[in-house]
Amino acid sequence: MNGVSSKFRFFGLWVLLLVSILRAQVPDYDLNPWTGDSFEEKSEPFFEMLALQTTAVRTTISSDEGRLVIGLQLSGGTSSSGNELGLLSGKGGVFPTLEGDYWVAGNLRLQGTFTGFETSDDIVFANSYGFTYRMGEEEQGKWLLSFLRSRMEGPDDFFFKCLVVSIGRKINYNDISFGLGTGLSLYNSGIHISGVEEGLFSKRMEGTVGMLTLRGDKKISPHLEAGMELRLSPTSVSVSLGLYGLL
Repeated sequence: MNGVSSKFRFFGLWVLLLVSILRAQVPDYDLNPWTGDSFEEKSEPFFEMLALQTTAVRTTISSDEGRLVIGLQLSGGTSSSGNELGLLSGKGGVFPTLEGDYWVAGNLRLQGTFTGFETSDDIVFANSYGFTYRMGEEEQGKWLLSFLRSRMEGPDDFFFKCLVVSIGRKINYNDISFGLGTGLSLYNSGIHISGVEEGLFSKRMEGTVGMLTLRGDKKISPHLEAGMELRLSPTSVSVSLGLYGLL
């Protein structure tokens, strides 16, 4: 009985935390304040942070072959080298995502995400799709290789695309799964700031972000998990919290 009560308390606290984060400041995708001679210098930390914040690649999952996973994930981001890039405020804000995963074979998982939300000036849509391959024997393999493509549209000032390649190691301990991974996020953004003279901003920003991923997932019930992920680059950090239902 105490175990059931403890799981309910954990679930309630996790939901309360997710709701509190969701009510934090929405992202601000206005690039106009950075236009000028130093546009690239000022905007690059933002795009590097966005590459981490909008491309969650899970390095752990406990569902079996043929199991569908549906989840809600909230991500915040920050950068040590950019202005207005607080963890839950500023231009990064909170990025909400609906996620779906499905094991189509013992060692192959398809995954995708979708989000749509409104900021003060924009209606933003983003999606991603990819797969994770479990290396080694199907049930015993602990190494996961992932590929993910993502695209964001809707902000008045830019669109944003990413390709993420990562490899991770899964470790199980009782009802908790831990993951440690590393990877590269290659981003490409087309910029179109209306009302600003040409030459005061770059029309395209491209780059590669190396990242380290730390993740933990705790099984709350046979059909519910809570997860937390930390993605680190030399200049940026993204933190994600999620609830995942195993169908």
